[in-house]
Amino acid sequence: MYSRHQKNSNHQSTGSRDGQSQSLFQKQPRNRNGDSVKLVTNLREIIFKEGFKIFKYTVNVTYITTKDGGKTETFVEVSKSIRKDSQLEQDKIRSFKVVKEAFNLINQLREDRRPRFYDCQGCLYTFATFLKPSYSITLKDGISTSPVFLRASFQMTRSRESFEMTVEDIKNTVSKYPGNENKSLLYALKTIIEGMMNPDTAFLAPDGMLHLINGKTVGLGPMEFEEGILRSSAGIKTEVKALESTGTPKVFASHDLRNDLFHPEKAPLFDVLASFMGFRNDLEATSNLAKKISNAVSGLDFTLNYGDYPDLQEDEVIFKIDGFSKSANEIKQIVADKEMSLREVFKAKERMINGEQQDVDLYYGGKPHITKKYTDDMVKSMFLESAAPGISFRKQLELRGIVLKKPKIVFRNGSAQTFLQPVSLKKWTVVFVRKEEVEDLVEMLLEQWNQHGMEIAYPNVDWMGQDNNLEVVFHKAQKREKQLLLFVTHSRYALRKDIEKMVEDKAVKLDLADQVNKKTQGVNYAIYSDVFRNGNDLVISISFSEPSPKYAKYPFTVGFAANTSNHPLVFTSEFLYSNSDNMDSGAVLTEIFYKCLTGTRKNRGELPTRLIIYLEEVPEEEFWRIDHHYEPSCAEACSQMGAEYNPQTTMIVATQKHNERFYKIDDKCLIWNPEPGTIIDHTAVSPVFNEFYHIGPSTSYKSTVKPAKYTVVYASDPVDMEHLEQLTNDLCYWNQLKSELINVPAPLDMAQKEASKGIQFLIDNGGPIYMEDGEVDLAETNAKYGYGNMSEKL
Repeated sequence: MYSRHQKNSNHQSTGSRDGQSQSLFQKQPRNRNGDSVKLVTNLREIIFKEGFKIFKYTVNVTYITTKDGGKTETFVEVSKSIRKDSQLEQDKIRSFKVVKEAFNLINQLREDRRPRFYDCQGCLYTFATFLKPSYSITLKDGISTSPVFLRASFQMTRSRESFEMTVEDIKNTVSKYPGNENKSLLYALKTIIEGMMNPDTAFLAPDGMLHLINGKTVGLGPMEFEEGILRSSAGIKTEVKALESTGTPKVFASHDLRNDLFHPEKAPLFDVLASFMGFRNDLEATSNLAKKISNAVSGLDFTLNYGDYPDLQEDEVIFKIDGFSKSANEIKQIVADKEMSLREVFKAKERMINGEQQDVDLYYGGKPHITKKYTDDMVKSMFLESAAPGISFRKQLELRGIVLKKPKIVFRNGSAQTFLQPVSLKKWTVVFVRKEEVEDLVEMLLEQWNQHGMEIAYPNVDWMGQDNNLEVVFHKAQKREKQLLLFVTHSRYALRKDIEKMVEDKAVKLDLADQVNKKTQGVNYAIYSDVFRNGNDLVISISFSEPSPKYAKYPFTVGFAANTSNHPLVFTSEFLYSNSDNMDSGAVLTEIFYKCLTGTRKNRGELPTRLIIYLEEVPEEEFWRIDHHYEPSCAEACSQMGAEYNPQTTMIVATQKHNERFYKIDDKCLIWNPEPGTIIDHTAVSPVFNEFYHIGPSTSYKSTVKPAKYTVVYASDPVDMEHLEQLTNDLCYWNQLKSELINVPAPLDMAQKEASKGIQFLIDNGGPIYMEDGEVDLAETNAKYGYGNMSEKL
C-alpha cells in the first residue's frame, strides 16, 4: 500500500501541536460501560522454560552461475532474495536445499541433532550454540539442474543477537513504532512455531500458511471444482505478538483457519484451460468465453518445460499470464534454433473463476462452534510441541467483553416509510440504452419515492450514444444542472429482468429509494446517541488503494468521506489520484483535510472543534508515518484556517487484516458469535496503543464473524475510550441503506468504495492522462475522472 522508507530511529512522538506531547505509553482506562459477556479467543500464551534461550545464526547462500557462454560468473544471494511471489518461493527452496545439504556434509553439524529452525531467508535459530562460531562449504553436486549453474556457497555465522525469555526481552518487542524496534524475537518465535510442523500431516505453502496434507483427518475433506481443476485445502495462519495481558506484556500465538485453492502439481496449462466449459482450440481472444477465462487466469504463474528448460525443478523459468491475444498455435517463437508454437506443456498454479472461493469460505468457515473446533483440531494435528523443548502453550485465552447499546434510529414521524430529510428532486434524467426502455419504470419510481416524502418531478428521458458512449449524456446533464442521472443498463448485463421485477418487489423499490435519497444528500434516518449529536465533530475517513502489478504505472487512488454538509449526519465522499511522492510526503492528505475543513466552514458557518480521522489498513510497520506525515499534513491544513485554529485530533487505524478471533461462551459452555456491538479493549490488545476490537454483523447464522480492530495511533489529547468506542459503534449503523450494523463505520465504507471506484475508472478508460515526458498528469487525470473542484460541493 505504501512505498517503503527507513524511519529515523531517533524520532520521538510529536504529541499535540502546542508542544505538550502525550505519551501513548500512558494508556487510557478501558471502557466498562456495557453489558458484560464471556469470550474465548484463538490466542494462546507462549510459556518458556526458566532460562530458555534462542540463539540466532546468519546464513548466506549464494548461487554462482555463468553467462556470456561461460565467460562471466554471476553471484546471486538466494538467502536474502529481492524477488517476489513464485520466484521468491523458488529462492527459498534453493536456500533450504543448500542448507540441508551443508548440514549433511559438515561433520559437526551432521552429528548435532538438537532442534534448529531455518526461515529459508538467512535466519537460523537454535536453543544451544554449535561448537564453532561459523561454518562454510562450497557445493556443486545435487544442487541444481540448471545448465548455467556452477556451484553454491554456504556460510553460517553466529549472530550477536540472542534472546533469553525474560520480561525485559518481551518488553523490548513493544514499541510505538513496531517496524523499527526489536521485533527479531517475535520473528524468531514465529519461525520456531512454524518449524514445529508435523511433516507427516502438514506442509508449508508459498503463502506462508500451514496446510493439512489430508484434511479428512479432522473432518475437512477437500472441495473440488471442475473448471480450472481446482481443489481446496484447509490451512492455518500463525501469528506471534506481544499483547497487554493482565498488565505485564506477554507473548501470544494465534492460529486462524484459512483456505486456498490449488491446481494439481505439474498440470499442463493446456489441460487447465481446457477444463473450462466451452473451451475450444480455435477460441478467439475477443470472445466472451475467452474474456471470462482470461479474467480467471490473469496473473497465474506458469513455467516452461520444453527446449532448454525440461524438469528444472526450483530452477524453472516462471512467467505470469497477463491476458489473451492470438491463439497459441498462431504465436511463434524461436526455441533452441527451432520455430515453435506456444502450445506446449506448461504447469500451472492457483486461480478460480466462478466464485469458488466464496463456496470454500462457507464450507470451511461455517458456524462459530464448527470453525473453532476445526481450528483446534488442525492445530493439534499440525504441530508437535516436542519439536521445540522449552516451549509450551497455555489454554486459549478467556476474557470479558462488553456489548454496547445500539443507537436510537429515528425516522420522520416515527415511520420507516418516511425519510427524515427527503430530497426535492426537480431536475433528473433516466438514461436508457436504445431499444432497451422498460415500460412503466418511471411511474413506478415516482409512486414509491413519493411514499417516502420525496418531492419528485417527472424526469427527462435520454439515451446513451453510439457504442454506449456516456460522455455526451454527462455533458448534457452538466449543462442543464441535473441533480441525478439514473442509468438503466443493457440487457446483456442480465439486469433487465431485475429492473422489471422491481415493479412487483417492494424490497427492491425501497432499496433504490434509500440509495437515491442518500446520494442526493438527503437523510434517510438519524442515529441519536450521547456521543454524536452536534456539528462540533468532523469525522474524516480515508482509504488508500494501490493499483495491481498489472497497472503498476497508474497513480494511487485515495478515497475519503466526511460529514462536511450542513447536516452533521450527512457524509459525502470522493476520490483523488496521487503519486508516491505526494503519498510519502503527506501532501495529498493536506489537500484532503483542507477540502474537508473549508467545506465544513462553508456549509455550517463554523469550523469543527474536534477531528476524528479513520485510516484504513495502515500496516503496523508504517505507523510512524502518521506522526511524521499524516498529523503534520492535518496541522498544515488547520493552519490555513487561521493561526488560532487548533482542534483536538485523533487518528485511528482500522483493519480487518489480523489473526484474532473471539467467540461467545454461554451459560451452557456453548460457542456462539459475539453479539453485534461487542467490544474487547483489554488483555488481547496492544501494550502500547489504545486499541479495541469491535464485533460487526454476522453475514448469516452459518458464518463466523471477524471483528474489526481499531488502533489509536495519534491523539492530541487523552483519549476517552468509552466515547470513541461508542462513536465507532454508532457510525456502523449509519449506512443509510439499512438501519443495521455494518462491519466498519459507514464513512470508512464509503471511502473504501471511492478508492476502488477510482482505480476501476482508470482501468475502464485505458489509464491516466500522461504528460509529454511520460509522467502521469495528476491535475488532468483528476479533472477528467475525478469529482473536479469538490471543495465547492463539500
